[in-house]
Amino acid sequence: MTDGVPCLHQLDTPATADLLHQHGILWAPDIIVSAGGIIHATAVELHRETSAQATVRVHGIADTLTDILRTARATGSTPAAAARARHHIEHGRR
Repeated sequence: MTDGVPCLHQLDTPATADLLHQHGILWAPDIIVSAGGIIHATAVELHRETSAQATVRVHGIADTLTDILRTARATGSTPAAAARARHHIEHGRR
């Protein structure tokens, strides 16, 4: 966690996201692409949803990732920066 914000990526430093972006390498934040297992397990084990119901939740990850990649492209920022901005908006932080 940095400044009360969960780590949104698995890069060695936040600057690496900028470096990848400068070299035209599209990188998606780990917190998004790795969320499926956690979402599915939580839905089934804790919320007693069926596997089919949990799968619907997991498919929502694609919409989140698409939104973040579109935002990054539209703003010329990295996916990491777009994910951070989305997190701040959703949680009322600047």
